Amino acid sequence: MKKLIEIIFVSLLILLVTPTYVVAHPGRTDGSGSHTCRTNCPDWGYSYGEYHYHGGYTAPDPTPIITYKYEHESKDIPFKTSKVKDNNLLVGETYIKRNGVPGTKRITYKITYEDYVETGRTKDSEEVTKKPIDEIIAVGTQEPSTADTTQTDKGDIYGATDQKEESANAVIGLLLLSALIGGVVWYARRKSKTKDA
Repeated sequence: MKKLIEIIFVSLLILLVTPTYVVAHPGRTDGSGSHTCRTNCPDWGYSYGEYHYHGGYTAPDPTPIITYKYEHESKDIPFKTSKVKDNNLLVGETYIKRNGVPGTKRITYKITYEDYVETGRTKDSEEVTKKPIDEIIAVGTQEPSTADTTQTDKGDIYGATDQKEESANAVIGLLLLSALIGGVVWYARRKSKTKDA
């Protein structure tokens, strides 16, 4: 019996003293003893992101990690152009009554990632943030009369109305000039009276 105990004791001592070598690489393992390689993978014979097993266990590929992200993009909305008839303009003449202004819209995309790699992109929503303002172009419809055929200036289309406005403006200008000159003369006379006194 003593001999059996000695044999067991020596065997345990040999096992404890004998060095054992374990080859492993960093990274935690899941319940099946496997994990995804993320660091120094070529040193261990794996590719980055490769899911592998330790201890000879082989299992089916793991379920991919699906994540989503949203991205926003702003785009211009072009304005439309409409034409309106204007009887104050001669046929063939046009002018812009209102300039067009483009609008803007915000588009949201839903992006799908599988194992952190983009695999799909779909439009999730679209919202108009600023409506466009349409451009309006006036198109002349007035036929030239025989009296107007010698007039080529665009201002002559409106005829006597413009001439009356010009005459009124000239009269107002003369009145203002007269008042200014009268004021200067009055001030000069007053100043000279003050010096004499």
